[in-house]
Amino acid sequence: VSADKGQLEQVIVNLALNARDAMPPTGTLTITTSEVALEDGVIGYAGDSIPSGHYCLIAVRDTGVGMDASTQARIFEPFFTTKPVGEGTGLGLAAAYGIMEQHSGHVEVVSAPGQGTTFRLYFPLPPEHAVPDRIEEPPPGVADAPAGATVLVVEDEPAVREIVARTLEGGGLHVLQASDGAMALQVIEREGRPDLVLTDLMMPGIGGTELARRLITRWPDLPILYMSGYSAEDLRRQGADGPDGVTLQKPLRSEHLLRSVNAALAARTSG
Repeated sequence: VSADKGQLEQVIVNLALNARDAMPPTGTLTITTSEVALEDGVIGYAGDSIPSGHYCLIAVRDTGVGMDASTQARIFEPFFTTKPVGEGTGLGLAAAYGIMEQHSGHVEVVSAPGQGTTFRLYFPLPPEHAVPDRIEEPPPGVADAPAGATVLVVEDEPAVREIVARTLEGGGLHVLQASDGAMALQVIEREGRPDLVLTDLMMPGIGGTELARRLITRWPDLPILYMSGYSAEDLRRQGADGPDGVTLQKPLRSEHLLRSVNAALAARTSG
């Protein structure tokens, strides 16, 4: 599986902590891994259709109190929690779901009151001959981000956007966020020109390519990086290739993301 080690650990830890809190005072937590082949597909969380294929399956199972259907429908919502006030932020499972989306993964939840809960995480296994054709690696040893550099992150998936923002903030950057191209333009009007824009290519309304065209017309030297979960061929077919920019392949590895952003910022300041 091609996955960011730190983010994968975060998913499993968040699910384990959730299971612990669902098993007062005692219970059993079981984590298993396997390789599975889905012939006809499986219906995942919120009606998500999991395509046929080979997957790495991670199952996190607890013997806790379980959940009814109404609770299951909201467990991945940011800030939703069944814990008492002050004992939970409601962000753990939302972050886990966002990481799964970044990795083109799928989640299946099986639970019922009094019968415990099982989270099944499906990570697609690429064909053995598959070779990434569009990940552009920045040069190694790139310097740290310039002090006070501001990055505008434009991504329509809230959980994914939050994870990217946290990664960049952890690297010492100031981050602004927008959920689409139209909001990005509003943020810029309010906050001023950022030092770099990191935008998803495929978004409703004003997508990444159109956003970039508008910004480059205004500021020709503005660094813009693109990110997408689509393959190079899919992007070419949809006419969504980023104009003259580096496109980062989702799932975004934390180290690769920071190196790419720092490289673009360094090129701006040295140019």
